[in-house]
Amino acid sequence: EMRAIRRIRKGMFPHLSVDPFPDLVPWATKDKLDEPMVDLAEPKSRFLPSKWEAKKVVKLVRAMRKGWIKTPTELEKEREQKEEE
Repeated sequence: EMRAIRRIRKGMFPHLSVDPFPDLVPWATKDKLDEPMVDLAEPKSRFLPSKWEAKKVVKLVRAMRKGWIKTPTELEKEREQKEEE
C-alpha cells in the first residue's frame, strides 16, 4: 500500500500493470465510407440567410423602388432617350 501511495504522489498510476498508453484502435480508415459516420440533420443556419444579409437585401430593394439604383435595362433606355434628344 505504501508503494501505491508513493506512486500516486509522484503522479503515476498506483499499479505497475496499468498501461497509460495502450495501442490506439483505428476507428477511421483510409478507405472512403459509403455512409457518413454521423447521421445528424443539417442545421437550419445553412439554409436561412443571416439577419445582416436580409437587411442588405431590403436596403437594395428600397433603393431600387425609389429609383436610386437602376437596372442595366433601365440605364440603356435612359441612354437611348438622351441620344434621341
